[in-house]
Amino acid sequence: MVNLYRRFMAAIRECGVVTLVPTKTRIGVKTRMTFAAVVLRKQWLDAHIILSQRAEGALFRRVESLTTTSHVHHFRITSPDQINDELRTWLREAYKVGRQEHLG
Repeated sequence: MVNLYRRFMAAIRECGVVTLVPTKTRIGVKTRMTFAAVVLRKQWLDAHIILSQRAEGALFRRVESLTTTSHVHHFRITSPDQINDELRTWLREAYKVGRQEHLG
């Protein structure tokens, strides 16, 4: 599981400089604001990203709309193959939300 976490974090760091914010239940990832979080499970990672619009896709297990410009997209990573170009695209979008570029 640690290797999967490292791969996931490497994909996030490809977006730019981030700060990790560990809590008792998860590890948050932020730039200007938190845009992602991950929970290490025994067999997988549970994670979420915040996007400015609702997105549909096989990756997402659930989407929660907090405001009109803040939507939490939950997903599970069970294999390194899931850390692919599609996920990297979503991570880049979430990183922009973390930098609050969607508000400009």
